[in-house]
Amino acid sequence: MNTFLKNTLFFSKERQKVQIDSFDKKLVKRTSKPNHINTPDLSKGIYILKATDPLGKLLFKKFIKD
Repeated sequence: MNTFLKNTLFFSKERQKVQIDSFDKKLVKRTSKPNHINTPDLSKGIYILKATDPLGKLLFKKFIKD
């Protein structure tokens, strides 16, 4: 489960890579081995999170920043 608290997105499991794209598929943010991502620079809107776990399994989640 991922938790979005104010301007930080927390991950409950270890991730190797995390990428955030805007809803129109433009890359917004990318990081390696995070347990959280700070998002104060993201505008309000809908985003797609793409995360890879240590075994290479992909996870896609839609989230809304308001």
